[in-house]
Amino acid sequence: MRNSPDPDLLSRRPYWQYQHSDGIKHPRLLHKAWGDTRLTLRHDHPFWQTHFPPNGWGCGCTVKAVRTPADGAATAPPDGWDAINPQTGEPAGIDKGWGYAPGASVADELRNFVAEKAAKLPRPLRHDFLAAISDGTGIKIDAASIAAKAAQIPERPGLDRNATRYVLARGHKDGKEHLYAYDAKTGKNVIQNTTNSRNAVTLPARVSTMLDTPGAAMVLHHNHPDSVSLSPRDLGFLARPGGHRVVAHGHDGSMFSAAKGDGVARLEIAINAARAEIRSQARTRGIDLGDWLPHLVNMSLSRAGIIRYNFSLAPSQNTAYVKYAVIFEKILAEAVAAIARAKR
Repeated sequence: MRNSPDPDLLSRRPYWQYQHSDGIKHPRLLHKAWGDTRLTLRHDHPFWQTHFPPNGWGCGCTVKAVRTPADGAATAPPDGWDAINPQTGEPAGIDKGWGYAPGASVADELRNFVAEKAAKLPRPLRHDFLAAISDGTGIKIDAASIAAKAAQIPERPGLDRNATRYVLARGHKDGKEHLYAYDAKTGKNVIQNTTNSRNAVTLPARVSTMLDTPGAAMVLHHNHPDSVSLSPRDLGFLARPGGHRVVAHGHDGSMFSAAKGDGVARLEIAINAARAEIRSQARTRGIDLGDWLPHLVNMSLSRAGIIRYNFSLAPSQNTAYVKYAVIFEKILAEAVAAIARAKR
């Protein structure tokens, strides 16, 4: 939980340096950028009123008190740090409800306490537990519903490991896409398939049948030789009754995963709205998105609650993304707004 600053320490070490946690599997790239530049500001700088970590669920960032900024450290926050994202009401890089100073309210401390407890739960239960957090008036949790849902669709780490090995081993060998599918509820219906394409996966009849079976929870792993994120066609599997999760493994070590969100019924409309807005924003700003378009689309879909998106970028991808992270955040804010405006 957040602690109020020690007055004696502040007199001896009046500067705070942003520290990013290296132990985070899927780091927030803006947080990482602040840590990589060793952002160091006086403790009374307005930046800390909204950016004192942690800055979101699962954020492992901290602040280190120092006497003076180190050589080469950033001594001014990045341009646009205080620009408000209209969808979250917070500055870029700060999750909704997290833009507050240490000890600012009892409710904030309570949310932190809940987050610490949630971090110890199994992943399916943890997500729904946090999704049930208050709308701002209190903590509301339907424990029975959450537990039942988690029990219905358990984690299958062994099958996920098998799937990863299967698609990548074959993909690295022939440069084509390969499929490994299974039903997460039962751990059965394991289906493996090889395509003759490097940019599309062919669904065997059994997989297609299961995807159209209400009550099934099909997980589809496949490899992406070009190491880009999930395509609209990939996401389309989630809109089918038996679709649960789809994962793409890049040949460079990246990984992109999406599961159903609360708004998955609007998936096609949301994809079209997000793609159009992101392309428009990129043209306006004179940016060539290249292979970043699907990743930005999926991030905006996740923030809008259409899907639940997780990813792990390869080191080279991460370096490239950080370069444009601030601009990308602005584009994402517009894309989320466009999704909200899109007609049902």
